[in-house]
Amino acid sequence: MRPLFIALLLALLTACSKTDPTPPASASPAATASAPATSGPAIRHLKQTELPAGVELRGKLVDALRWQDADGDNLLLLSEWNEEGKVTEEAPDGSRSAYLAAAHYQLGGAKPRRLWLLNDSVQDCGFDVAAAFDLSATRVVDADGDGRAETLLGYSMTCTSDVSPYTYKLITHAGAQKYALRGLDRYGVLYRDEETGEFVGPPLLKDCSTAAQKSTRERMKDSSWSEADWALPGCYESDADFAQAPAALKQVALQHWHALMQHSDARWRASFSHLGK
Repeated sequence: MRPLFIALLLALLTACSKTDPTPPASASPAATASAPATSGPAIRHLKQTELPAGVELRGKLVDALRWQDADGDNLLLLSEWNEEGKVTEEAPDGSRSAYLAAAHYQLGGAKPRRLWLLNDSVQDCGFDVAAAFDLSATRVVDADGDGRAETLLGYSMTCTSDVSPYTYKLITHAGAQKYALRGLDRYGVLYRDEETGEFVGPPLLKDCSTAAQKSTRERMKDSSWSEADWALPGCYESDADFAQAPAALKQVALQHWHALMQHSDARWRASFSHLGK
């Protein structure tokens, strides 16, 4: 269970309302969260009317990326949709569900061939709900220089009634093989001390290893995050998925995660700008 935040942070609800629960990290494809330092193929973004016949699209198209590599003609689709649920005793205002999907198609044959499909969701939530892609995270790279592109995509998810971090996932594919980093972003983790004007809260770590997170928790004895049993905000729980991944691809993914979390942290700090110092 996520820790509750102190009253001062909750007082910021008017400035940082989540009545529109679109994850704060979401941005346009041109948004910058430091691209991985590696080359990749030229990308063309398609409109829905430009999608090839034979590809399946559920929900609203968020982005469509097309590129050429050693495997031929490729298409990555990202889509999202929401559903309203029934009114229940647990959800007197009605529950809500948020869904997202991603699919990689290889084109050029008699019909598109789907290489992989990703579905994720937050279902039957009685509070603020969201599942949305962070378009600043989407990358098509060639980490190992073999002419075959790898894809990275990120998204945020939440079901909450307070100001607290979103679950964040960075999903990497090399062909059909998936590697994932799963953790928390930096939304809602800091508050500004009224006397000093300094930000207070769990630090943004550059090292998300188990040892580094454990050491940080031990130094945060008076914080609710010291007893958390999952990732610290801005960190992933584990990089075990990358144990068998190419070293170059793992490096790209970890660097990209940290760049995205720096961006998330900066956005949250910037939300206090109207309050002055």
